[in-house]
Amino acid sequence: MLSAAQYEALKFCLLSVRSRSTNDAYGTMTFIFTILFVVVANVLLLNVLVALFNVTITRVNKGAHESWSFHRFLLVEEYRKKSPFPPPFNAIHYSLDLTVAFIEFVTPYVVKAFGVLKPEKS
Repeated sequence: MLSAAQYEALKFCLLSVRSRSTNDAYGTMTFIFTILFVVVANVLLLNVLVALFNVTITRVNKGAHESWSFHRFLLVEEYRKKSPFPPPFNAIHYSLDLTVAFIEFVTPYVVKAFGVLKPEKS
């Protein structure tokens, strides 16, 4: 084993070697570079986050416009199909619509069955 004097000499030698080292692993410059790296990394990550928000907002706006256009079409189509007359008189309108739909449905069968041709052009 080592004697106390040898131990102290070895300890002094190791401490003096470490103090003469140029390795500055926990020094001031390392701390400054670490802080600088963290700041730059945070700025870059915030930039990426803002870009992702922008892409998401663009996608939502596009989908919102398409959805709004579709619902507007549905509303216009609903009002197009409704009768322009108030309820006591709308029965006449709906009966005319039913008659027109029936004639459009039956016309191909009548033409096929009776051989009705279109009038000839002179």
